[in-house]
Amino acid sequence: MYKVMLLGDSIFDNDIYVPGEPAVVEQLNQRLEGCGRAELLAVDGHVTHHMLLNHDFSRAGARVYGKISD
Repeated sequence: MYKVMLLGDSIFDNDIYVPGEPAVVEQLNQRLEGCGRAELLAVDGHVTHHMLLNHDFSRAGARVYGKISD
């Protein structure tokens, strides 16, 4: 089972920008149905500094892959 943690800003936390359409996390969960789940940890307006201070990545599981860019 895959677990995808979406970290960032409005590029992922985009529900207010796409009224009537599925947000990124909803689209990803539709594609992952049956093999994984996406969790939205992104917050509109946040930057890398916020993510590193505000999230406990230990709950991500045994394998963590990611990319951080500003």
